[in-house]
Amino acid sequence: RMQYVGEGELPLAVSIEEFKRSVHLYEGDAEDDGALAALIGAAQQLVFTATGRAFSPVLYEFTVAAGAWRRWWLPCAPVSSIQTVEVVLTDGSTSLLTAGEYRLVDGRNEPQLILASDLEPTAETVRVVATIGHAVNAPETRTLRRAIILIAKEWMDAETAIEDQPEAARVSFQARHLIGQVRYRRPCICAEA
Repeated sequence: RMQYVGEGELPLAVSIEEFKRSVHLYEGDAEDDGALAALIGAAQQLVFTATGRAFSPVLYEFTVAAGAWRRWWLPCAPVSSIQTVEVVLTDGSTSLLTAGEYRLVDGRNEPQLILASDLEPTAETVRVVATIGHAVNAPETRTLRRAIILIAKEWMDAETAIEDQPEAARVSFQARHLIGQVRYRRPCICAEA
């Protein structure tokens, strides 16, 4: 499980003004900015879920089942830092690992959390808080942002309501192609060392 734990709302990867310029809308009309922000946000969430690539540095919490692993591949990339690693024991108590008890390896391409020692036998889950995402407007996000614009425009043209999930989940071949170009595929989930 993963969830956004940053302060405030998740920042939009594509500004309303950038979207309007890209789809040739009049930039001075602020009447539908709220609806456009909702479309862009929904398209951004779809692209993030489909690619596993975060657009800008944000905090996410990951919860993973404990087990006989010491290496765990995070489900998205890039990961610039790990803030905390907390082990939840079967009795409900928690243990916060110190920075020397874990490390991040290959955060840019195949982010992995490596533990210095085995987890306690009574460990139930591990909660990891990490900073994920590219630098704002990094060249690596161009394709991601184009996919967001394309999907949001398709939904706008089709007058698709965000609440209409079956319709909102449909994307064109062009959008799927852009997503496929940058999709992160983690090579493994976990390993002993």
